[in-house]
Amino acid sequence: MGLRPKGIAGTDDIFGLSENLFGNAPVDYILGYKDRDYGWGVYDDFKGWGIATAQSGGLAYYQSEGNTYRAYEKAGSNAGTRNIVPPTPNNTSYYTIPTGYPIQLNCAGNYPSPGQTIQYAEGTKLWTPGELKLGGASSATSDQASMQLGPDTATTNICPFSVVPGISGSLLFECRLKIHTGIGPASGSTGTGFFIGLVASGAAVVDIPVSASVIDATLHKVGFGVRPVTDILNTIQTIYGRTTIKEVATPLLTLGATAKALYPTAVNTGLDAYVKLGFKYDGSSQRFTPYVNGIAQDGATGVNQTIGKGVALGVADTTYATDSAYWPSNPMTLCAGLCHYGALGTFPYVELDWWAAVQEPAIGAWGR
Repeated sequence: MGLRPKGIAGTDDIFGLSENLFGNAPVDYILGYKDRDYGWGVYDDFKGWGIATAQSGGLAYYQSEGNTYRAYEKAGSNAGTRNIVPPTPNNTSYYTIPTGYPIQLNCAGNYPSPGQTIQYAEGTKLWTPGELKLGGASSATSDQASMQLGPDTATTNICPFSVVPGISGSLLFECRLKIHTGIGPASGSTGTGFFIGLVASGAAVVDIPVSASVIDATLHKVGFGVRPVTDILNTIQTIYGRTTIKEVATPLLTLGATAKALYPTAVNTGLDAYVKLGFKYDGSSQRFTPYVNGIAQDGATGVNQTIGKGVALGVADTTYATDSAYWPSNPMTLCAGLCHYGALGTFPYVELDWWAAVQEPAIGAWGR
């Protein structure tokens, strides 16, 4: 993990897994050696995105770096158009070092022998290969792009991750993405809904995780997103739920509205700029904390973002109690999707650079 470029401040990993989030997890054993004594996980950089079979306006099945995805793509009247594709190489495939925040390779502490330090000046463009573009392709209502990790049928889908209090071990999730143009309400009852995180398997990926004006309210889920009608434009909410949707009242992130002075929390949180969203569910304390660009939003840089144990366990959280009516209790797997609600003139899309999820066994499992 020390081979990734880091911010000059030494607290934020620009491109890869955030040290603050994944630094204490045995990631090499889990993702490299596939040793379940240490845990289980998945990482996809989308550098080998291939097509098993796909069709417009229906189910699609994809393969990527050894992972299988089932998807749903609807492109209105544009028959044959896929809504989940690697982006055409252009300027959006590059990361531009923001003004005032150069990065360096071989930061002290990352190597036994730090070696030569290479500093990239502000304005430098670095290529970021391996991305997926999720978005609509027409002016039709409810253009949709959804993908979920697992085999091609819901009955055999593998959902290895969970956040069941008292049972699940610590779960870490993170993704790197950027959102093009506005997401959320556009005008009246039109807009674009988006969700990324973990969702339980459903009968089909149609309407999962986003459909029309809502985020799915029937499946267990935990992650981040925005609803196209009810949320604030260009805000990202912390979302979780069992049989309904519950959002943390304070938005996790408002795109393009945060000063860079709050670096590294706020760097590159604008529209059409990369941002990393992640969370940690601590299996010991049974608390959920979201991360933005590798920084925990636990009250120090966010407001009441940590979600505590549920009242069903006898421990009430005065702000965001996670009782049995809301907190997921079913196994979940990686899931992302967006849906345009109403006929829009412009179509927001999301470019997903990579995502990862790692879960450690619960304390006491496998001799822990």
